[in-house]
Amino acid sequence: MRKARPAWTTHEKNVLVRHFESEGAEGCMTRMKKLEARGALAIKQVARKLGLKEPRRHNSLIYRLTPDQVEEVIRLHDEEKIGFKPIGQRFGVCESTAANAYLAAMCVRRGYRPAQRDENGHLLPDEIERLRAFLRKGTKPRDIQIYMAISAGAISNERRQYNAELKAKGKRPLPPPGGGERYSGAKIPKETTRLVEQLYLEGIATPKVSERTGVSKTHCLRVRAKLIRRLKRKGECLPGCDAAGKRLTYD
Repeated sequence: MRKARPAWTTHEKNVLVRHFESEGAEGCMTRMKKLEARGALAIKQVARKLGLKEPRRHNSLIYRLTPDQVEEVIRLHDEEKIGFKPIGQRFGVCESTAANAYLAAMCVRRGYRPAQRDENGHLLPDEIERLRAFLRKGTKPRDIQIYMAISAGAISNERRQYNAELKAKGKRPLPPPGGGERYSGAKIPKETTRLVEQLYLEGIATPKVSERTGVSKTHCLRVRAKLIRRLKRKGECLPGCDAAGKRLTYD
């Protein structure tokens, strides 16, 4: 039988409390041999139970791409009109990393001031207030990314925290991103998504689906792509289209 590891001691937990958020699991292991034997994964699991957060290793959105690669991302997106997903695949990074690198570079090029961070990569208090001012105005996340050079995930997290604080104080919540405008990156209700799918199942093309629902064409195409994959698994397809979604007949 596998021998159970000894329970965590108070001293070990205290080491995590003092050093995990600044040095991470690796730093804690170098400080204590017993922690090195437990392994990084075990340390991270216990740290989460203690309410500790992992340190941010980088304070830039473009740390995974070199300056030359960022320039190439900009060229491919602006000149060749290539999407961020294939661009990311070309450089071995995910779509969001390529998009964040582009928006961070655009922040400086368009004359805006990137958000300032501390040595651990956290936004400074003044920058958090600056971000919250944009959220109160209902500014689109994409525009905030360009104004401040921060990731969409950071904006989303701050929005959730700010809304929770407002709710606890009995104040009204933040306005929806974009002031409620249904731009391509905005979330839409499930009922609207089902309506978009229903119109596609009736054989209606994307321009008319967008016109009838008020949902952007980009978002409609995303819903269509997911619907095509779901139908393909069932051995079905959209009216007038093949299994890949290519239209074969026109009304």
